[in-house]
Amino acid sequence: MRQREADVVEITSQYAKHMSTKEHIVHHAGDPDAWICLCRNEPTDYGFYPCNEQGEEVEPVSGWGGLYVCNRCGRIIHPDTLEVVGKAAGYGNPTPTVS
Repeated sequence: MRQREADVVEITSQYAKHMSTKEHIVHHAGDPDAWICLCRNEPTDYGFYPCNEQGEEVEPVSGWGGLYVCNRCGRIIHPDTLEVVGKAAGYGNPTPTVS
């Protein structure tokens, strides 16, 4: 696995008021399009693709819900908040998250 420079935003989880954990991905500092999934996938690795609510890859045309799926672990991501909103079937368990 490649080592990242100090400009990488730390991968964290945020806590909801009811104390359940909501996962969020992050991006490289200064580049909001350079996403880093919790499984360490990046656009230049496995990538991220437009998907529907089930995580199935779709064309980003009219009617598309705006979600993306990590092509490594299957996490479904909301692009505005970077919140993980689901998990696509068929990806198995996600690879270990960064601590």
